Amino acid sequence: MAASAPNLLNHRLVQALSCVAWLLAALNAAFAQDSITVRAGVTNDNPYVGEAVRFHLSVNGSEAPIEPDWPALDGVDVRPLGGQVTTQSMMTIINGRRQDQRFEGYVQLYELTFHTPGVHIIPPLSVEIDGNMYRSNAVSVRVIEPQARPDVRMAIEVDNTSPYAGEATNLDVTLYLRSSIQRAALRFPNLEGQFEVLDPPGQAPRSGRRDTIEFLGSGVALERGQAVLDGVNFDTFTFRKVLVPLRAGEQRLGPGSFTCEVIVRAARSLFETDQVERVTVPSNEIRLNVRPVPEEGRPPHFTGLVGRYRVSARASATDVNVGDPITLTVRFSADGGVLRDPRLDLAKQPGFTDRFRISESTAEPRRERDEIVFEQVIRPLSDSVREIPPIEAPYFDTSRGEYAIARSNPIALNVRPTRIVTAGDAEGAKIASEIEDASEGIAANYGAATALIDQRFDLAAALQSPAWLVALGAPPVFYLVFHAHSGVAANRQSGPRLAAKTASA
Repeated sequence: MAASAPNLLNHRLVQALSCVAWLLAALNAAFAQDSITVRAGVTNDNPYVGEAVRFHLSVNGSEAPIEPDWPALDGVDVRPLGGQVTTQSMMTIINGRRQDQRFEGYVQLYELTFHTPGVHIIPPLSVEIDGNMYRSNAVSVRVIEPQARPDVRMAIEVDNTSPYAGEATNLDVTLYLRSSIQRAALRFPNLEGQFEVLDPPGQAPRSGRRDTIEFLGSGVALERGQAVLDGVNFDTFTFRKVLVPLRAGEQRLGPGSFTCEVIVRAARSLFETDQVERVTVPSNEIRLNVRPVPEEGRPPHFTGLVGRYRVSARASATDVNVGDPITLTVRFSADGGVLRDPRLDLAKQPGFTDRFRISESTAEPRRERDEIVFEQVIRPLSDSVREIPPIEAPYFDTSRGEYAIARSNPIALNVRPTRIVTAGDAEGAKIASEIEDASEGIAANYGAATALIDQRFDLAAALQSPAWLVALGAPPVFYLVFHAHSGVAANRQSGPRLAAKTASA
């Protein structure tokens, strides 16, 4: 059947409106996509090797946080620094014409460190915003090899070039200056991944003025002095760090890089500024032959301590009941060397798990001067416990070339069988396993399977029970009695009315 003219007109009108709606949606999406731009850039496109550079990825038109997919870059370390929503306005006048620019969006920051000289290309990065993909521009960075200078020099030195893995060695860094400098920075590529960096015991400048420089993200104090190098007088700035190699094998230390601004011409008045030249000089390189600790004779609970260690222990109470909490304080110290974290685990110490309940919640170890202090709560399991056993700290003694064990003195305990059960007893164990059966009295509890009663419902057994018969028959009987009582009462009320009616008749 042919469609009528009004219906055909309505159908074509609906089709036209649908096309218009689709076109408007497409134009809106295209306009929204065109209104978002992604730009990448660096704060310095001519850095030196080892110098950190800020890389920013700016999204104009969207405040949503972005996380691009970074490709693998040879010779470049990428460290994210976070981001933030930013709004900026800028006005420029070129040839008398004013131009206004406004940025409203999100800026993501990264720190790039280049380890090889030459031209490095950061390819376009792809980010997804509201379901659409956007690409940034490529960034070119020309990395410069540090150059030696006669007025700024740097040297590093260690006191042991063949340590064991885990053995501490001292690193001395010296800066030689003949010119005034400012904005100094010191960098050692790949140092943190190969070594544990610690402060020397009781580190403090021995004499002279106190200056500081940034090293591995924190400021270190410098000792100022003077020295003659190649027949030339220099002002020197020295500091020491302790390096602990994390694995055996050949390890490269350096070359480090020292970046600063050398003041070429000092300002002569308040209206002038210093004329500076930015320079980066390299240090020498040191190769370490790190030896592995021997497998033969290694204690089962060895945690990697190398050197010579001492350990002591103290209990908060020694006259207790079964289950009473005892705070055990353990102190570790190094004998003439640097102190590393021994990672104490009481559950692996001999004689603890079968005599004490060990609290699972422990405080973080803390450093007090030249000691590392651990605190943990233990509870005696029975009155047969007579002491807290010695705490053992196995270590490899480099001076003797063999393993040794540092032990604390045992702590005598007087444990009484009586106890008061508190909520704290539930800590670190299943308290239900400690409750004994009481077989007499109103407070008796039964744990045997014979004490269980079958409580499943049986209809046949229920109909034979007098209690169930009463429960089922009582409602009908009550209903009949109530209905009969109501009928008698109604007859009594209608009797006088009938008699009155008969009399009047």
